[in-house]
Amino acid sequence: NGIDTDFFAPPAQRPEGSRLLCVARMAADKNHPLLLRAFARVLTRKPKAELHLVGEGPHKSRILSLAAAPELRGRVHFHPGSTDLRPFLHSAQAFVLSSDQEGTPNVLMEAMACGLPVAATSVGGIPDLVLHEKTGLLSPRGHEEALAENMLRLLANSDEREALGRAGADRIRAGYSLQSMIDAHQRVYE
Repeated sequence: NGIDTDFFAPPAQRPEGSRLLCVARMAADKNHPLLLRAFARVLTRKPKAELHLVGEGPHKSRILSLAAAPELRGRVHFHPGSTDLRPFLHSAQAFVLSSDQEGTPNVLMEAMACGLPVAATSVGGIPDLVLHEKTGLLSPRGHEEALAENMLRLLANSDEREALGRAGADRIRAGYSLQSMIDAHQRVYE
């Protein structure tokens, strides 16, 4: 799939803050419980951090229940899905994905195209998109502590966060934009 990099582009200026964003279907394979446990670890060292979850799905009530835990102190915010995710992508400081399995997630490409650095699990097609310590930070599948450390690292260092975000946006424009997908298909046909 190609991403419209004119539509999904970095904002003119990203706001300050400690906002993590996850856009994912609320289903077992996305492993939101792992994300919430990792985020609870983040809050012990960065108590003003926020986690914004965008999406719906069969596990939403369970995730809402887990997010009500005292250690999360109302720092998890839920939003319904939207046809235009740019307001969420432009207001966050980092994008997180805790999946147990994935293909090549479009939402990850959209986040990267918007200049967001990524903290994600190294499953499926994610390592093809996210180059560890170049466009984001990868952690092993199911590794709560590593995911938490990667989220903390992104929140703690604005220079690294901006560099990873720029590199990610460049990577998506070069290899995953609509034009690059059209060019690749044309080469196959030729």
